[in-house]
Amino acid sequence: MLLRSRCFIATAGQAPWRPLSSSTSRILGGALLHETCRDAPKLINRNANGLRYSSDQASNERLKSLKFDSILNDFKKTLNFPAATCTFDHVAQKGQDMADQQVVLHGYLGTRRDASKSLTFAELHDMGLRKTIQLVSSPTAGVDGTKSPHQLLRELSEHMPVAVDGTVVSRRAPTSASTIDNVGAIITTVELKVDSVTPLNSFPEDIIMAKETIFPPEKRHLQIRNDQSIREALAFRSKAARTIRDELCGNHEFIEIETPLLFKSTPEGAREFLVPTRTPGLAYALPQSPQQYKQILMASGIPRYMQIAKCFRDEDLRADRQPEFTQVDLEMAFASGEDVMHLIESVVRRLWAECLNIHDLPEMFRRMTYEEAMSKYGSDKPDVRFASELRRIEYLLPVDLVQKIGPLADPIVEVFKSPAAEDPQETRKFVASFMDSAEALPFVQNPDGQPGIFVFDSRKPLQGLQVFGFEAAEQLEDMLELEDGDLVVLQARKNAPFTGGSTSLGNLRLALHKAAIKHGLRKAPKGFEFTWITDFPLFSPISDTEPGQGGSAGISSTHHPFTAPKTAGDVDQLLTDPLKAKADHYDLVVNGVELGGGSRRIHSAAMQEFVMREVLQMKDERMKDFAHLLEVLRAGCPPHAGIALGFDRLIAVMLGRESVRDVIAFPKSGRGEDMLVKSPTKMTEEQMKTYHLQLQHTMASVINKVMFFTLIFAMLSTFGLAVPTGSPDSTSMETDPLGFVGTSADGVLRSYSANGTVLDYRKLSNANIQRLIDSLPASSKDHATELRALFGNADGNDVIDDGQIFNPPEHLKLASRPHPEVEKRQDLDLCAPPKFKGKRGDLPECVGEACSVHENCKCHGCEFCHIWPGAFILQNCVI
Repeated sequence: MLLRSRCFIATAGQAPWRPLSSSTSRILGGALLHETCRDAPKLINRNANGLRYSSDQASNERLKSLKFDSILNDFKKTLNFPAATCTFDHVAQKGQDMADQQVVLHGYLGTRRDASKSLTFAELHDMGLRKTIQLVSSPTAGVDGTKSPHQLLRELSEHMPVAVDGTVVSRRAPTSASTIDNVGAIITTVELKVDSVTPLNSFPEDIIMAKETIFPPEKRHLQIRNDQSIREALAFRSKAARTIRDELCGNHEFIEIETPLLFKSTPEGAREFLVPTRTPGLAYALPQSPQQYKQILMASGIPRYMQIAKCFRDEDLRADRQPEFTQVDLEMAFASGEDVMHLIESVVRRLWAECLNIHDLPEMFRRMTYEEAMSKYGSDKPDVRFASELRRIEYLLPVDLVQKIGPLADPIVEVFKSPAAEDPQETRKFVASFMDSAEALPFVQNPDGQPGIFVFDSRKPLQGLQVFGFEAAEQLEDMLELEDGDLVVLQARKNAPFTGGSTSLGNLRLALHKAAIKHGLRKAPKGFEFTWITDFPLFSPISDTEPGQGGSAGISSTHHPFTAPKTAGDVDQLLTDPLKAKADHYDLVVNGVELGGGSRRIHSAAMQEFVMREVLQMKDERMKDFAHLLEVLRAGCPPHAGIALGFDRLIAVMLGRESVRDVIAFPKSGRGEDMLVKSPTKMTEEQMKTYHLQLQHTMASVINKVMFFTLIFAMLSTFGLAVPTGSPDSTSMETDPLGFVGTSADGVLRSYSANGTVLDYRKLSNANIQRLIDSLPASSKDHATELRALFGNADGNDVIDDGQIFNPPEHLKLASRPHPEVEKRQDLDLCAPPKFKGKRGDLPECVGEACSVHENCKCHGCEFCHIWPGAFILQNCVI
């Protein structure tokens, strides 16, 4: 017969058999096996003659059968479980009236306390982990030979999902605070006397779930389950979506229509995600927005359209930006921009009233032109809750002072006041701390000149403003209403029309405000201040960072090419100076955050073609991408206007969250990855063959990315960004070139240097990323986006993990100087891909094969001996 009390195991070279304790064994289909017995070569049987082996094949099959039987039998037990007869909310409200009633509740087991052998208390959390009821259990007889409910409850693990059948009994409210972690209110009026417990799944012992447990993004499911604030945010998001739909469809006669996700590539302004097809050369594009489809609906007799739509943009990621995002999208026929703004104001008022219980929002939100916003706040999405308005003062300043401010000739000079500490000495300490921080780096490195920051101090000559001269200092004091401890911040900018979303001084205004709050010098502003920003430029000078519409006119549509000019005068500007034309575009801003934007559209096919072909000067092949839209517009399309609100950002603002990732169930990381499901994934050869794709051999792929990043780390070392362990600062690095670069299991790039230091580079500030890119050879510029994705830090700081000491093998140790041949060949770009013995991924040995590209190249083929200015050579390389 098969053993039923213990499992014996022996391994090669071990004798005699040793029994495993019964507490660490488990029954699998009738045979008692320990977890570590799974790979045992044979089952063990006992007969009258003692222990003996069965055949290898038979025992393996039997072991497999037992394992599968256990899995299947356990699952069968969960197929039919008792249905819940009421909710926790119902018990909480009607508990006293339900005394002695039999109920079934579903939820998760919480903390268990065994008061004695015959009395056990446990917590049962509801399905939403919001409410908790206490379970009480005492011994009863089992049914049909099964374990008693009391015994079973004492064996179940915390966090297991269960169905509990029991009797409601009254209880005395506890005198001490509940010990429940991460769960809402406990039901104190009644408790549940356990009659039966049905376990529905197990919970592994290796997962430690406590209030203080911080799970990584790879465990997003546990983040959500363990963090009540995330679950509440998702529930809030759902309620807000229902409210928006009801307001638009119920009160304003909108029709919710789903538009396709498989669209076509059109140059609307942002980079697109392409979806290849099995037809060679053909691909879909995921929509940047439903813009064109909703305009098509306006020409289709649909007067009012809305949807909560998924959109996709292949952009550099920030705290408030995701590659896929959700927006509240709507369009209205026979409507103007004012009609849309009035509608959105009603939607926002209802959202704030029903979801936040705020009922005092104004009937009409403030209007501010783009020019005014940029002039007063240096931003097209200003936070108007704190003043600190910008003022032009170049006319007040002596000519020699204006010339000293920066390298610009005839600049515009602006100033603002930023309140800080009442004591000027404390303000000086704050300024020194801020200027030494990473947040100040963009302002210190401003090519238009560094800002001037002065502390108003009545104890100093001219109150600390002596650099301005007597007359200007006196006027500044009156103009800005200065008090002791206030900061006076000065900055020059080019004397040119505003473009883009902010100025350097506008960004500094916001950065100083946030820093003052962080240092406790100012209180964070409260409430919500809504502002419509209007009269944007219809066109902007072309930018290297945005693809635009691909025209040859040197300009691109500021928002998209379907936006209409605002007035008849702006239409006339299209013929003379398009950059002066204003758009009938409007952005909704609250507390310095852009919630969304919209515009009145061009509804005339002839006008739309004129803008694309004559103003933007788009080529014929790009015009063909919009042929469908022009055909639709010429079929009597009525005037129409619309808007799109960023739903993720809207929810984040309403809940006061810093990042949209905090209000999305499964957000992408800063590198655009879903860390839980591990997407995106590499395409297989078969998939690429199916979709007729082939990888382009860029520099990084040809020479191997390990070599590419060796160069990157060498540059980091040169910049003083890589500080070895124990070094107080970058100046003490001396000659410590970085050597072999690998990737750790969590995707962090790791550098092993010659002196045995290991540095893990996780993130770099935007400024240092740009320094890195600027220093790359021209052939490497295409990797700027990849470098930003790999190293870029949305918080703006360098993040270098603590180093550790590593003893590198001899073949990884580096020479202390560049090879002479490298110094002689500064004009070379890169040698051919190296040739080496062994499989790719193994460290190659030099095989003496000459470079096939450069005639005089002396490199003989080591994978890490690539010829590049500043590269270092392995000590044992055969040159």
